[in-house]
Amino acid sequence: MPPRITADAFLRVRFSPIVLEERTRKSDDEKRTPEAIQAEFFQSLNHLATTYGFTPTSETNTLPYPLNIGHVLMITRQQLQRLQPDARLIIIKDETHLATLVTVKDKEAEWGLYYIPVRPLHYLMKYRSNPRTELICSIYAYLYQVTKIPYCNDDGCSYVSSEYDYIREREQEWSEEELIENEMEKDEGAKYIKEVNGHLLKCLKRFNQKKHLRQFAHLCEAFTPICEEDHTLLQVARRFLELYETFPNHNFELAQVYNYDQDLGDDEEYQITIDRRVSFIWADNDLIYQHIIENFDAEFSAGSIEGPYACTVIYDKSYPTKDELLNSEMFMSHLLSSIAEFITYISKLDDAEYNQRLSTILSTEDSTADLSAHD
Repeated sequence: MPPRITADAFLRVRFSPIVLEERTRKSDDEKRTPEAIQAEFFQSLNHLATTYGFTPTSETNTLPYPLNIGHVLMITRQQLQRLQPDARLIIIKDETHLATLVTVKDKEAEWGLYYIPVRPLHYLMKYRSNPRTELICSIYAYLYQVTKIPYCNDDGCSYVSSEYDYIREREQEWSEEELIENEMEKDEGAKYIKEVNGHLLKCLKRFNQKKHLRQFAHLCEAFTPICEEDHTLLQVARRFLELYETFPNHNFELAQVYNYDQDLGDDEEYQITIDRRVSFIWADNDLIYQHIIENFDAEFSAGSIEGPYACTVIYDKSYPTKDELLNSEMFMSHLLSSIAEFITYISKLDDAEYNQRLSTILSTEDSTADLSAHD
């Protein structure tokens, strides 16, 4: 018996928008009218068609909203598949988009933990503000406010923050015997996490201000390096500034859409996904970091592998050249490499020997600044 053909096949096509986390500001409900959503979707479709050089379907008014969007999306996916077989087409909705098309390609990231330590900023905040500290704050502001790298005490919203919660609350899982034997460890762990959380909140309050983004370009232009390390800082800051100015709507959340845009296969269940490898962290040499490393080691021993991230292009504009399109696709690669370089720089500010040497080098710049290690 031949397969039954139904006229409502498009109704079974999944086209619900990917809803990214709205962490800073929720869009007004009155702006999310059917008319506004449709206008943005079809404008985005025109951008996509212009970029890849195909004619978008004219079947836009054959069905009522939202079925018309689902029907057009199904046809457009078929058109794009012939041109870009390795790309998936989805719709995103976030604080700046109502219904915008995005292409997604899975890309392997170079293995590593992109954990940005916050304790060095905590040390710098103890002393008089200077151009170096302000430029570092602009980098932290960009990474948190714009690229939306998860913060390590964001109420369990990320892998690292959940590990902080676990260390703080794990005594609840201990038996009475274990509590007696580990009373010292429990008290010290809980005390440490409480102290760390206080410092983390102060640092977040320090750099989570719009002024750091407004001043970013000026600070880069006005910054005068006086040592080798300052040249490294300025180079990294300029790379972040270029990403900020070129891709103001690209962020880390877009690298994770594959996690909930497609069902996991058997092999993918054992992948260590990119959202577990990128985060702010208090320090990269304390008990929490060591605990996370031990977890990863155990997972690798059990057969887990590093997973890909989503390489995305947002079609809120057309891309007239292949170079511009490629640059947009490579945003996450540029971001991760810049983060790695920044971590190498900022981690040195957490090193006693390095800071002792740096405080000597910088003594003529700011006699009040003592960058030696702190407890």
